[in-house]
Amino acid sequence: LRRRQRLLSLGLLWFFAAHSMESSVLPLELVFEHRNYLPCFGVVFGVVATIGCARAVEPRRPELAILALFVIALFAGLTLLRSLEWRSPLEFAKYEAGHHPNSSRAQYELGSVLIAVTMDGNTGLAAAAEKVMEHSRALDPNSISEDLGLAIMYTAIKDPDGAERHLRQAAERAPHIILSAQTQTALQTIMRYAEQHPGVPVDGLDRVFQATLSNPRAALDGCYTAGLWNTYAVFLEDNLEIPRSMSALHKAIELCPILIDVHINYANNLVGFRDITHATEELKIIEAANTYGQYARDIARIKAAIAEVAKPK
Repeated sequence: LRRRQRLLSLGLLWFFAAHSMESSVLPLELVFEHRNYLPCFGVVFGVVATIGCARAVEPRRPELAILALFVIALFAGLTLLRSLEWRSPLEFAKYEAGHHPNSSRAQYELGSVLIAVTMDGNTGLAAAAEKVMEHSRALDPNSISEDLGLAIMYTAIKDPDGAERHLRQAAERAPHIILSAQTQTALQTIMRYAEQHPGVPVDGLDRVFQATLSNPRAALDGCYTAGLWNTYAVFLEDNLEIPRSMSALHKAIELCPILIDVHINYANNLVGFRDITHATEELKIIEAANTYGQYARDIARIKAAIAEVAKPK
């Protein structure tokens, strides 16, 4: 084939070489269609160039025109089908979950969309969201994201018992899971939601944080655990548990002194306590880490707060 159809061979080589760079040679759980864009250019180029060269040599070959029309019709039909699957976030999530029943991520994505639709007012989908999230949780026993997401949903639809139930389930499982970035993200998400939407069971969420921090695996990565303590400190501060918030920040700094977000929160708390001396020390640490100006806004805000506290009364 390489000698007889060089352009087609080049196109096929392009396809496989591009896929080896885009997706690696290892099977991935998630398949993104954009990984096909660059590789497919090779296939299209090879087919079109081969047909064009053949037509130039033998212009009266109708089968080549028929083949070209068939390829165009095939790709047009596939594009139409895919566009129908993408017509809404819910339909797309249903399609992916249906075709990947053993993928916890696909099931979680469907559950998340169902939760969002439920929170938008379609409360009849709450049971479906819970069923899908339970399936996702069964596929990935190391995740508490499903329970935290359902707790947010039940809070939004004014079902405190449902929210408390899922927070309790998350607290029961948190000490035994394998901690990951997803765990941190889930805790930050519900913490931010609680900041803006009163109704999240505070005691239940507090138990989730404490259960997660009691996980023995938390001791394996100091900076990761410092991030958890930092998130917990913000939650405590939001609920006016200032002494506990300060204690949590102390632990975070001890575990990972280079985590600047912790120093920012600690400085803010110190200013709230009117402790300008120690707040200024924290500010110096933040300024030393501000190599590219990424903390400029935080620095300006802390400086303004210190100046306000320092004003003579």
